[in-house]
Amino acid sequence: MNKIIDAHIHLDLYKESDQQKLLDKASVFGIDYFIAVSMNESSCYQVKELSKNNRVLPAYGFHPEQTIPSYTDQERLLSFLKQEGNSMIAIGEIGLPHYSKLENPTLPYEPYIELAEEQIKIAKKFDLPVIIHGVYEDSDTMSELLERHSITHAHFHWYKGEIKQVERLIRNGFYVSFTPDLVYEEEIQEIAKVFPREQVMLETDGPWPFEGPFKGKMTHSNMIHESIQHLGFIWKEPTDYVYEHIYTNTMKFFKI
Repeated sequence: MNKIIDAHIHLDLYKESDQQKLLDKASVFGIDYFIAVSMNESSCYQVKELSKNNRVLPAYGFHPEQTIPSYTDQERLLSFLKQEGNSMIAIGEIGLPHYSKLENPTLPYEPYIELAEEQIKIAKKFDLPVIIHGVYEDSDTMSELLERHSITHAHFHWYKGEIKQVERLIRNGFYVSFTPDLVYEEEIQEIAKVFPREQVMLETDGPWPFEGPFKGKMTHSNMIHESIQHLGFIWKEPTDYVYEHIYTNTMKFFKI
């Protein structure tokens, strides 16, 4: 079976029994690595524990779709990131609370911007890739922060945006990754048509559930095989070409 890498998965959010299913059967499904991202300080420690398995490559950071931590908690998290700077694969995931803002329009963005910037500074210090949660107009704000600190090694996961925003990511050399909704979501397929092949990876964002042919199924990294089949259709390229291209991109981006 062709090899794959899940470029973005919340492995710590799976039930322990499902974590074991993913890890124990990884070789059966051709999964070489899981890029395991974190939600907050507690999540960081869980991901660190999971990374004792050599297939799990840890990324640490604060996911923005939650209440901003207290100053003390932020300082503790940032201290952890600095401590682990030489042992993690990337900073992530970090960004802005787009979906929380839709539910609560009065939610102030500034604290999230400030925390994201502090994490970007740490990425800069340790020469680490940054995994970004930034869709639609938020991608412009995050791009501005990355540009301010001369960060070019950034990955906008499960990206959604208008063509003007897409063009800015392309110009900066940023990567995007597509989830299994590439198989059935036209909006995602349109981005896949225009984004440079050298800046594309694939992910699951598990355990987030999907619709279409994946409805009712536990999100599993083996779904990436179907994403690759569909990406071959979009690119009009043989499946083997897509496997090799995506695998090479992901290895290069994460410096594996």
